[in-house]
Amino acid sequence: MSKAKNVIDFYLYCDKLTQMIRTGWVKWHVDSDRLESIAEHIYSTSMLALGIWSEYDVDIDIEKVMMMLACHEMEEILIGDKTLFEISRSDKLLEGHEAISFLLAPLKRGSQIRDLILEFDERKSKEARFSFFVDKFQGDIDSKIHDSLGQIDLKNQEDNEIFYDKRVQKLLQNGNSFSDMWLLFGQQAYHYDGAFLELSNYVLGHDFISSDGYMKVVDEGESRSRNVIDFYLYCDKLKNTIRKGFLDWHVDSDRLESIAEHIYGTMMLALGVWSEYDVDVDIKKVMMMLACHETEEILIGDKTMFDISREEKKAIGHEAVTTILSPLRQGDEIRDLILEFDERESKEARFSFFVDKFQFELKSKIYDSKGCVDLDNQEGNDSFYDERIHSLIEEGKSFSEMMLLFGQENYHYDEEFLDLSNYLLKQDFSFVKSKK
Repeated sequence: MSKAKNVIDFYLYCDKLTQMIRTGWVKWHVDSDRLESIAEHIYSTSMLALGIWSEYDVDIDIEKVMMMLACHEMEEILIGDKTLFEISRSDKLLEGHEAISFLLAPLKRGSQIRDLILEFDERKSKEARFSFFVDKFQGDIDSKIHDSLGQIDLKNQEDNEIFYDKRVQKLLQNGNSFSDMWLLFGQQAYHYDGAFLELSNYVLGHDFISSDGYMKVVDEGESRSRNVIDFYLYCDKLKNTIRKGFLDWHVDSDRLESIAEHIYGTMMLALGVWSEYDVDVDIKKVMMMLACHETEEILIGDKTMFDISREEKKAIGHEAVTTILSPLRQGDEIRDLILEFDERESKEARFSFFVDKFQFELKSKIYDSKGCVDLDNQEGNDSFYDERIHSLIEEGKSFSEMMLLFGQENYHYDEEFLDLSNYLLKQDFSFVKSKK
């Protein structure tokens, strides 16, 4: 079995989480045009962890936490998103660990990834306990967002078994809103301490409003809690920002990849390549770098190389990053990591850059295999008429072949990425049955 096959198989498994909607939001009939996928949840936990680490002087290895959170829902690829109201913790651990073992067995470094997931599940180390609280509290914050947008109707829960749970009913009968109920439930069920209890009470005591396309907390004061929530709400924007490249190419799919899902995809791809190709990089640093690498797009949007020069994008992007991160105590450290990524000089930055670019090509292959791209329907797509692109199309290349060859010619991939690219050019994803 080839290294390339192992990487691509692993990525394709992980990509399933971009299409799986969080069970809780479905059961509560959240009325939103786009509900959070598990992949987007994973991205959001990473950003919440980063904010809390920055503001609360938490004694943890933040890079280990970021890698742990990137992997913590991997079992759900096979067993689905099962809430605590559907399955006992012991049963879920049993099913989950069997799934993890199956998914990671082909990878050379699979046991290292598996050990990190098992550590998360045990909740004993300080990083695991912190990550567990982040995982749970992220859902509490998003319940506040949905509530603030009027997307929850507590009178329309007849078929929602969670609604009738005794603990939930007790909180609702006390007159709590949906989000207040979840925040209080979290405090009682998960025994939040320190930063998480302070943050939970802060969210309970403040309103969220939608303004200029962003959620914002109503608070004129300054506090570390506000800094964390403001940062999280900024980052939440990327869950509802669709990747421009796929919009430009009129990709016809029920659910297009968001920037948040792209970030998740890069982290999973990085893990696969690191595992199989023995790449000499600090993988924890790479995972943190990739988690942050699109922060600028919160404010400037997703601008492709066909829209803007690299230097212009760096200028406006760095200004945006400074705006977003300046309130955070550790904002300079996060900003420096993003600038390192943009310079592409360190081995971690160069590796991360290749991952970022190749993930788009791999996702293009997925969409192409589903029949989602019609090259005869590209009116208004400026990229289609780029000289480098059009020459490949005129040679009769498919959408994904064109993207893969374009990547080889323009990004000067290192050996492992060139091997992956050539592997994809020769493969069909024939197991994908439907277009959507």
